[in-house]
Amino acid sequence: MLFCIFQLNPGITGFYRVQYPSQMLARFIPAIKSRSLPPLDRLGILDDVFALAQANHCPTADLFKLLPSFVNETSYTVWACIANVVDRLDSLIVHSVHKAYYNKFVAFGLELFRTIAGHLGWESAGGLRLEVELGLPSHLEALLRRGVLQGMVQFHDAGVVAEALRRFKLQVSGGAQVAADGPAVGD
Repeated sequence: MLFCIFQLNPGITGFYRVQYPSQMLARFIPAIKSRSLPPLDRLGILDDVFALAQANHCPTADLFKLLPSFVNETSYTVWACIANVVDRLDSLIVHSVHKAYYNKFVAFGLELFRTIAGHLGWESAGGLRLEVELGLPSHLEALLRRGVLQGMVQFHDAGVVAEALRRFKLQVSGGAQVAADGPAVGD
């Protein structure tokens, strides 16, 4: 049986939210994972689900089912939205009575950011080392790197935290300077 998806408000040109039933929303996941939907549409779907979950108009579980589909995302604007969503969730969950919930969320966040962090690294390699639709200008790569590394620090990735501290100590001791477009981890 063939299932197709029908997206409302493509290109997010309208000033309204779209609420998809959970089953219909799940049909977008393969298109988000493969990045066959344009970046603006991927951003729009995530932003709508998050706004509707905040307003208690859709289950938060839909958001947690949708977020892992962005693990291969390469668009800076989409990652800016992902980082905002995850940061807002973190600020709510960190104060949870149950530490186990927060620990699961930290693991979830690390898994979400790990792939893009591995591709970006700490230094520019003269362009994003991913297959990107139209290429990513260096300033967007620098912004993406900064946001992704901040996410890895937020979720306590030991390797990223250790490297950030090493770079900080090297900078303070005068041994090396951090590039102006380099990550400012820990803001």
